Amino acid sequence: MSHYAGGAAWPEAFFDTTPNLKGHPKTKRSEVKWRVESLADTVTVPAGTFTCLCIHRAQKHHTAIVSWYAKGVGLVKQTGAGPLGDQTLALVQARLP
Repeated sequence: MSHYAGGAAWPEAFFDTTPNLKGHPKTKRSEVKWRVESLADTVTVPAGTFTCLCIHRAQKHHTAIVSWYAKGVGLVKQTGAGPLGDQTLALVQARLP
């Protein structure tokens, strides 16, 4: 199944290296689950209104991240951002060809 199909879902495993409390690097295996929520969400942000691919990212012990990408633009909006998962990113300006 293509990752660009509505409803597509796939897991991803990787090694994440971050400093521990003493500042020493600690590596652990992490897993995330990706899911295509929509191929044509209409999203309005300060930069305008875009038709977007919507992707949901879930990781154990983390806030889910939902991202909207517009063809030819890139990331338009993201919820669940920031270290506490309580931020929303929104595109303010885009210069399109």
